[in-house]
Amino acid sequence: MNIYGKKVLVAGSLLLLAACGNDENEELAAENEADENNRGILSDDNENLADDNNEQTENSDSKENAPEPDPEENIGNFNGNLAQGGRQAYHEDVFYVSAALDEEHGIYAVPLETNEYEQLTDGKAQDMHVTNDGIYYLTDPGYDNDGDEIKLIHYAFDTDEKNTLDEGNLRNLQMNHDGLWYLKAGDDAGMNLYNMDLTTKEKDNHGWGQKGIVIDGDDAIAISETFVFDIDGPKEQELGDPVIDQAFPPVILEDGVVYYNGGNGIEAYDLDNGQTIKITSESVRDFNVRNGTVYFTPDFEAEASRESYRVDTDGTNEENLEGISYTYYMFDDFAVHSSGRHGVILYSKITYDSEESEKIYYTNPGMED
Repeated sequence: MNIYGKKVLVAGSLLLLAACGNDENEELAAENEADENNRGILSDDNENLADDNNEQTENSDSKENAPEPDPEENIGNFNGNLAQGGRQAYHEDVFYVSAALDEEHGIYAVPLETNEYEQLTDGKAQDMHVTNDGIYYLTDPGYDNDGDEIKLIHYAFDTDEKNTLDEGNLRNLQMNHDGLWYLKAGDDAGMNLYNMDLTTKEKDNHGWGQKGIVIDGDDAIAISETFVFDIDGPKEQELGDPVIDQAFPPVILEDGVVYYNGGNGIEAYDLDNGQTIKITSESVRDFNVRNGTVYFTPDFEAEASRESYRVDTDGTNEENLEGISYTYYMFDDFAVHSSGRHGVILYSKITYDSEESEKIYYTNPGMED
């Protein structure tokens, strides 16, 4: 079976995971981290020229009357997922992951209806954003690029080609209705904020000099060291006073609320009313948050004591998930947890309302399917 005209392989059956090694877990965590090509066909037949012109006029009127995109609507990958490394994405019922599913690093597409998968690209990817026409992502240093420079790549679904849009010391690739946003080191070693138009691929340098920026629709915050600043959109350069003094990674922005590791637990700061809520009472190793749900890993001293929890964003209903996850990627209606040891890889889809788990991909090289 072909998904995009390539050979498709079927994932193996689900088996029980065995016990682990720390190096493999760290490597897995690092790695885990449809084509709607609209074709307008214009007739060359002179007899239909008048009809064509009428149709073009109607289309033009339709475009003029089309509603403006909602700046609050999040497009591209959620910034909480980018804080996990941006190595997983979801678009139009297809799960995308940068991993080594076939013992070769690349971006793989896994339609959730079939769980069959195919490799789209080679090399490691981070900060992935999937649109109707393809995938925008940054390469990982040492993979799919020359030297240590990082490339901004667009993989096109219709041509199966990769085009380099920019390269250098790049990081923090994000997306909203104004296009792509990313940081690039300048000649003075400072980081400049670039905005790239998705249609023309032209880019503007807005300056910056800060460590990072987090974008959620039309909202944005700036990060410098442990300070968080509320800014009026990504282009804003006047920072003012910080709204948070001690915010440790990950720092996530959703619907006007900043979630961060406060050192003694996960905290949430509301940019509108200035109130802070403490979600967990102890420090955490990692977390992600979306739609009122937080998944997190508490601090641990030994790998054998690693645990995974969930809690509501108001700090209630905390529970142990009785399993281990190394990454938490969260989409509109479900989350994807990844785990595995000694070459075993498991990606599980977990729905928010029922917490039921469903396998997306599983492989165990040491056992037959």
